Amino acid sequence: IVAHSNIQLNEHREGTGTVHFVAVKPEYRGLRLGYCVSEMVLDYAEAHEIPVMYLTTDEFRVPAIRIYLKLGFRPVMWDGDMRDRWFPILRQLGCREFYDENENLVTIDFGEE
Repeated sequence: IVAHSNIQLNEHREGTGTVHFVAVKPEYRGLRLGYCVSEMVLDYAEAHEIPVMYLTTDEFRVPAIRIYLKLGFRPVMWDGDMRDRWFPILRQLGCREFYDENENLVTIDFGEE
């Protein structure tokens, strides 16, 4: 096994799924395998009519965050200090959208330099 991911059911809320434990062996990184195994989990969720999918990660996992943004995930800023930690990363990755603590989609105005 060179890449892995799985789905956890009902971890955050009843009737939802969570993409969990995405991992790629170091010697196989950079080949889009993390994207592929995560996409397979999302395909499984769609086939099994799981309407909401979550994914949690740490803000320092920038390569993983890049993949998750490409898959359509957006951060949920559920804690007061998250914006200070996450905004620099989102700016670096060109992401201007996140969800607030009430799950409303918010667009970030970084200002133009």
